[in-house]
Amino acid sequence: MISTILGLTFGTLLDYGIRSLVSSGYTVSGYQDNAIFLNNVDMLGYTWPQATVYYGANGMNGALFQYRTSTMGNSPYNKVYSQLCRSYGDPVESVNDGTYRSATWWGGNNTGYVTLTVQGNYDTSGNPAYDTNLIYGTE
Repeated sequence: MISTILGLTFGTLLDYGIRSLVSSGYTVSGYQDNAIFLNNVDMLGYTWPQATVYYGANGMNGALFQYRTSTMGNSPYNKVYSQLCRSYGDPVESVNDGTYRSATWWGGNNTGYVTLTVQGNYDTSGNPAYDTNLIYGTE
């Protein structure tokens, strides 16, 4: 099952989410009516510099964890992929076209999904950059 992220269950309301995250020791850098922004969040063996917990009409419905590196070899993709396979089995969908890799796992009983991606691009100075995203959601 994929139904909880950072101790919050899908459907949790925004105000409860903020209080729960702060009391659990997470660094909340801000929020708005549909998102809570976090810094330096530990998840699956990595400290993700940026994370966002998203909200919709029915409460919390997803989260995005972001990590940027200068080389593909430094990306957390492979290690996080292995951990997700240990937790959920083989992904139901995967893509690998050289500069973009993606894998998705679905939880049982329509509980949610997790997608892991890494994509090569360039930073604002024109240097190579690899963005790894860990995405949890309900839809």
